[in-house]
Amino acid sequence: MVGRAGRTGLAASGDSFLLGSLAEKKLLRDLVFGQLEDVRSCLDQESLALTLLHLIGSGMIQSSADLGMFMKKTLLYHQAPDTCLTVADTALKFLQDSSFVQRSEGKIQATSFGKAVYKSSLDPSISHKVMQGIREANRHLVLLGDLHLVYLCVPPILEGIYVDWQMYFDAYSQFDETTRLTFAAAGLQESYLARRAFSSNSSDIELPDYWALSSVFDALVQKLFFAGSPELAQILEIPGIKHGRAKLLYKAGYKSLQKLAAAEPRLLASDIEHLTQAQAQKIISSAKIMLQEQADALTDAALQLLEEV
Repeated sequence: MVGRAGRTGLAASGDSFLLGSLAEKKLLRDLVFGQLEDVRSCLDQESLALTLLHLIGSGMIQSSADLGMFMKKTLLYHQAPDTCLTVADTALKFLQDSSFVQRSEGKIQATSFGKAVYKSSLDPSISHKVMQGIREANRHLVLLGDLHLVYLCVPPILEGIYVDWQMYFDAYSQFDETTRLTFAAAGLQESYLARRAFSSNSSDIELPDYWALSSVFDALVQKLFFAGSPELAQILEIPGIKHGRAKLLYKAGYKSLQKLAAAEPRLLASDIEHLTQAQAQKIISSAKIMLQEQADALTDAALQLLEEV
């Protein structure tokens, strides 16, 4: 592109050059002079519901007037003005009936559930299924191992995934009785798994009430991230600390942020091979900053809890 075509106040026109090889000559000619394909709006009730949930959740649509103004700016309105607003009203009714949004004194607002769905970019059509899983976990989360947490982290829809039920059942059979409690919590019974394994067709067609789960998942994420050396997790969080140096620090007795924050730079440098005193000072300072941030976060959480009492 040459010039400032289309830029307000700069120019009304400009020159554009399309470059290609001789082998692409026909393709480029068809691109420039060929028949243009029709452009049709892809907004239907399902996609419009997700769009409206995002707009309502972000506060861009707060009333019926805002909704009408938005719809009049869509391609759908210009292609089907008679049905456009009807589709919008149907999509809004779906959001209300599904408890994603609510109307109060003429104002349209997202519910807590609706905000959680749009912030997570979750498809509204499957969000209730996900919520049901969270509610079940909130009632009886199995913490005898990490299996239940891993199950809850798996996306609810995995298209194109082939399940070898025989292999699945063989793995299940090797678990002990306590681990099988996780499968029961997820609604998977041994009889169902056996039936799938030995059947001829083995293919397969922000919420405050759940605050307790967040700390559990935080711990799981850390364990998965540092799966090879979970004991080094705290040390590896310090900027610039690699796995090798973390092992040296751990072996030398510096097994936590508290230990590192309380260390003397000279002593730390002498305890760790190839560590200069300047590097030791930087590690100690980083550990102190991280501890202070953790303390501040706990203080803020405590103050917020007291305000709600």
